[in-house]
Amino acid sequence: MNLNNDPRFREYIKRHAATPRPNPWFTRKVLRSLPPRSQRVARFIETSLYIIGIIICGWLGVKMAMTLITTQEMMMDSSSLSSYLMIIGLFCALLYGLIDAYWQPRTIAEKE
Repeated sequence: MNLNNDPRFREYIKRHAATPRPNPWFTRKVLRSLPPRSQRVARFIETSLYIIGIIICGWLGVKMAMTLITTQEMMMDSSSLSSYLMIIGLFCALLYGLIDAYWQPRTIAEKE
């Protein structure tokens, strides 16, 4: 006898199940608006990686700028200029990704 497939067992559980007391903090509307746990974990990992990347790119950009300032050379060769622009571009892309992940327009379903 398998209890998962037994209709009498399911009926018994339905009849004798305890009904939860109403709680205004745990309505269906509130529980539906919560993201699934796996999505929250993924969002935390994504945010952490964005922040780490922004910090690294910012540090490299400042380090390259300070090197340029301290050497008193206002001329950059093409490889260092392309490296500097690539770091600035990566910094901006990571910053945009971080902002875009949290700044999304609300849909009509979320407003209800």
